[in-house]
Amino acid sequence: MSFLLSHFETVMSNIKNPDTCTYKTLFEQQQVDQYNIDFLNLYQKVRKELLKLSTSKCRPKIIKNQIHTYQHYSINILGQLQLNAHQCGYKKHCLKHIIIPKINFHIEFLKFLKEQFPKHFDNNAPIPISLFKRYREECIRLLEKAINQINCTPSKKNLQIIIDELDIKKYTFQEYDILRNTVNAIHTQANILNQEENSFLQIVKIFIEENYNPNSICKFIIGEFTNSIKESVGKFEMINHLKYLDKEISQAKEKKVLQNSLKSSLKNWIKQELNYYKYSFHVADSAKIPERSVQSPPETIKVKTNISVGQMACILRQMIETKVIETDNKKETIKMFSEVFTSKNSDSISEKSLTNKFFNIDDKSAEATKQLFLDLFKSIRN
Repeated sequence: MSFLLSHFETVMSNIKNPDTCTYKTLFEQQQVDQYNIDFLNLYQKVRKELLKLSTSKCRPKIIKNQIHTYQHYSINILGQLQLNAHQCGYKKHCLKHIIIPKINFHIEFLKFLKEQFPKHFDNNAPIPISLFKRYREECIRLLEKAINQINCTPSKKNLQIIIDELDIKKYTFQEYDILRNTVNAIHTQANILNQEENSFLQIVKIFIEENYNPNSICKFIIGEFTNSIKESVGKFEMINHLKYLDKEISQAKEKKVLQNSLKSSLKNWIKQELNYYKYSFHVADSAKIPERSVQSPPETIKVKTNISVGQMACILRQMIETKVIETDNKKETIKMFSEVFTSKNSDSISEKSLTNKFFNIDDKSAEATKQLFLDLFKSIRN
């Protein structure tokens, strides 16, 4: 198959030296049509030999090297054709009969290599500009159609970011595959997305599933999530909204689990926000506590219980959140419970321990408390 590579070398040398281009003989002798026919026959022959090679008993490494060789030759030549197409002295004829046919050939040849040899194709290679222009037109068409079908403003802005990046970013074949799958999924589900209560969150889930994670998209999503949190009324609503986002993002599917995925980035951000708000509210509550009297308080009579500190924290938190106990100062209420009650394992409850467990309910305590409430409910007589 070296004859096709030899032909590639000839093309390269001619493009690099437009003043001495040997193609001018073809124009002078009116042999351009025959030249193109001969070249297409050569191309068909190489296609057959590559397919035959892939089914032979050759080692996969040999096949992979052969595919990579042709792939990178085509990428290189497409780059040269794009840069030097207008330098030739015969450019009016050359563009029509040599340059454009050559560009079209190498585009189709790269498509052939990618489709027929997906295991051996170098997906980390950059897409040539001439090929990406065709990819970009299709993506923009589908994205603009989706934008017209979706009414949610954040969703429209999100898709517009992708369109803007298509004009400036250089993609590898792998990056474009992810982009294409993402765009197709959004386009296919546009009507359904428009009927969702939160179409923006549904689009984020599509990004997560397809592993689409450019920095601009991640930054925009976090900005929108931040705005939605600020719209919440009250500190508990903010924390609950973050927990809701965490649950939705955690449940989103991923076609392939990656370490630096959009899902992991968003979950890390939500975790940091939750820690920040919990700490801020905890400090704010602590600041409301009045200064203690210098005089020693009278000795408090302890009320003995048969529950753990974790269960007591869970019961107290539920009673406060459901307004059974009304308080403007959780810290003071927790302190009172630690002073009045005992646990099943100790006659003295640490205020610090009860506070920590109040703000970080563990699953075991939650389950035990749930069962306790059920037992209490059953014990009530009609």
